[in-house]
Amino acid sequence: MSKKIIFEALLAQLRHPVYRMKLITAHKIAELMSLENADGYQEQFLKWLSERVYESEVITGLSILGLVDENHLIDQSLVRSHIKKPSILSDMYLEEIYGSKTHFITWSEQHSGPAPDSFRIPHGFQETSTHYVAPIFKHDFEWIEERYGPPLFYHWAWEYEKLKEFLGDYETSHSYFLEDHDRWEYTGSYHFKMSDTLQSAYLRTLNFAVSYLEMPLGSARDLATNAITLDFDLEKVTTSKKPEILNFSGEFDFSESTTPQNLSDLTKEIFESPDGILVAASFPLCRNKNYAADLDLVSFLSNEEGDFTDIEFFEGRDIHLPKRFDFHDWAGQKAIFDHMKEPIDEKEVYSAAFRIMPLRFTRWQNELVIRGLYVPSPLLIGDNYRVSYDEQQISFKFGDKIIAKWIFWYDNWRPCHLKGLYSGIGTALFVNRETVEKSLKSSNLKLGIVSRLNYSRRDKDYGGFENNTLISNAIRW
Repeated sequence: MSKKIIFEALLAQLRHPVYRMKLITAHKIAELMSLENADGYQEQFLKWLSERVYESEVITGLSILGLVDENHLIDQSLVRSHIKKPSILSDMYLEEIYGSKTHFITWSEQHSGPAPDSFRIPHGFQETSTHYVAPIFKHDFEWIEERYGPPLFYHWAWEYEKLKEFLGDYETSHSYFLEDHDRWEYTGSYHFKMSDTLQSAYLRTLNFAVSYLEMPLGSARDLATNAITLDFDLEKVTTSKKPEILNFSGEFDFSESTTPQNLSDLTKEIFESPDGILVAASFPLCRNKNYAADLDLVSFLSNEEGDFTDIEFFEGRDIHLPKRFDFHDWAGQKAIFDHMKEPIDEKEVYSAAFRIMPLRFTRWQNELVIRGLYVPSPLLIGDNYRVSYDEQQISFKFGDKIIAKWIFWYDNWRPCHLKGLYSGIGTALFVNRETVEKSLKSSNLKLGIVSRLNYSRRDKDYGGFENNTLISNAIRW
């Protein structure tokens, strides 16, 4: 089989609905385009780019360019000339890749024009607009429309209908086989043709807002990053190995007889490891035909003396950061820190780690939407650190010393299939023991941890699953 055919097959694989497959494919395409004799691959890539009918597919292609070795990048003018479906986001991607601030001259022909007075938002669009893409698309447009008047949500529905009309039912069909699945499960694991239709309609709406409604370009750029973030550094972070200390599923009986104390005993065993203090984690424990379980751990800081047996606590709120965000930006960290501080029974309890959700992630890493990326609290590591995107982890460093690290891994991976549970992706955040001890001493706070067991089971090999949750007793380190 020729190299040309193999490369064409890889490009075709970008339409695969499973994000994990897209991620593997993208890295392989970028690897081939980074070779010394990559001219043929680059020509094939440009041809593929020119044939894209979705604005979102153009972003897929530019995301791959962001992974290519900078010494083998295709000339920017060539890339621009092959983009037939430009968007404000594609301009932002080209800026990020090439460092140039040249923009597409006009957006007046990159949308479907104003909707006629007779147009009405189709029945079911409200639900569809949150089932195939992140709900923040809908929420931001509705918020702007309600407060400032520009009919962005209305026009999004119009662009969606025009795309369906242009592309036909096959390209924009509803995926009925996932009708009963939880929204976050399949927006996190799957990317359908309907997802591309909605994302492209969203980007075309922003083109319309800038050219017809005179929305400031800066505002449109902020909204565009809801669609797919500009985070090539994170895109290059690869999976790590599951920490040995978390390989205990065969030694623990996860069943209806499990008690909060059983769960606390287990948590004590994994609180401290050779990698440091485990301050946050979320991962699958076991999977079989009739039973599945996941475990979430979160640590907290308190000024309470003695044990934490009387504190009922679990971090129940996620922090959504749709715009670009620098981990080492103290102002941003402070904002999150203030958000997560909450008094419980007149005792001050602070989260020791913040779970960043979801649109921090890249074109193909949306499974991490479900788990989240954990960032250590400034109370644990201070604010004078830098972030390093290393090959198999994100490192938080003070000078050359790693004071915390975040990793993710795949454990018997498969796409999400159980309501309320996740795929085989796991994440963990470790903080250096010495750093923790120093921080606790200076702040006069104590560190505790609590875990949550989510499990689904059924008595037969068919039928629905019964979902259950168990929260451990809080324990002190």
